[in-house]
Amino acid sequence: MDTKHSSYQKHKKQAFWQIWFPALVLALVVLFLGGLAVLGSYGQASLWADAAWVWLLAPWLLLLLLPLALVWAAVYGMHYALNVLAKWSAEAQKYAARAPHLARQTSDKVTAPLIKMAAWKSALRRLFMLKGKE
Repeated sequence: MDTKHSSYQKHKKQAFWQIWFPALVLALVVLFLGGLAVLGSYGQASLWADAAWVWLLAPWLLLLLLPLALVWAAVYGMHYALNVLAKWSAEAQKYAARAPHLARQTSDKVTAPLIKMAAWKSALRRLFMLKGKE
């Protein structure tokens, strides 16, 4: 890479003034304010420590609101679903109790002609077998 090229030199200056210089100034300001807070507090160190704890814990408390809201929504949703479904489950239970009776009744109606036919066939066969033996 050619370090003597004018565009590279221009980029190097821009990188210093747009990235490194503001970062350095910000770091110095933070260090200055931190030193001022430590040296200027004297007997108020506990007050500043408490304030720092508030600022450290506040984002975490906000992050913990999301799972809390999700749990609340799940509990409320289950409560609502149970209230709504109670009526419908009683109705479904009524139909489920009738289902075996209806199934038995329907199967009896379907198989009755077949059973009658088999009975007649058996009766006729027995009748003709008896007639042949006389």
